[in-house]
Amino acid sequence: MKTLIAIIFLLIADKALSQDDSNYVSSCNYFKENKLALNVIEPPDGYNLFYNCDSMLFVRGNFSDTIKIWTPGVEWAHTLDQFKDVVSKPNYGKTIFAKSIMSDGRILVVNCMETVFIFRNDSLYEVEDTVSKPKEYFSMLVDHVSGKMDETTYRHKKDSIDLLYKDRHAYVPKLIFAKNMFHRGKKKVTLSRKVNYEKDEIELEREWVENGKKCYVVRINNKFENEKTTYAYAINEDIKFIWWEGCGNRTQK
Repeated sequence: MKTLIAIIFLLIADKALSQDDSNYVSSCNYFKENKLALNVIEPPDGYNLFYNCDSMLFVRGNFSDTIKIWTPGVEWAHTLDQFKDVVSKPNYGKTIFAKSIMSDGRILVVNCMETVFIFRNDSLYEVEDTVSKPKEYFSMLVDHVSGKMDETTYRHKKDSIDLLYKDRHAYVPKLIFAKNMFHRGKKKVTLSRKVNYEKDEIELEREWVENGKKCYVVRINNKFENEKTTYAYAINEDIKFIWWEGCGNRTQK
């Protein structure tokens, strides 16, 4: 009996692997036939495309004292039929791209997120929209990615919320770094609401020299609904995002 069960399991597994192989070949052929590239987008005028040491895509644009960056955001896997709908959309290859073809033939699609900064008088400000969309907007994205919500329902709800919030924006720059912020060995600074509306704690997590330039890992700490929040940027004294803008040797002092 155990032998029979083992044989049935192997037959099912072999069939599944064969199907995965077939789907993978079909997806690869689709990309070749349509001359589609993986892990690439076409940056608009004023922007440059970079890859870090892990081949992560990064886009940066400099506009006077304003810096705009695009980084990979939410990733989700599509079957080939689903992907054909994605690739037909006008923002494909611009803010949405195919990162890779998975072993089962599904295509991993990435949606870029834009972050805006202002660099003025040796100080770096992160620009944020203080009008937040409802929690449902983000929870339904998770449901959609995990397969709990179908494409039609997700798009209908998302488009409705996007339309409702279309002109409801209030962009505010908040200070996250200044070259004189960490004097006399200080590693953490809690900013006043006057320069940072969220009163973030700014932490100098690392400092080193690379290619003759001072480099910093700046961590932004706070709380949201009593839960700790934290994220970080690695920059040099010229406000180059060194985790993302190309791949070079890292020499820490």
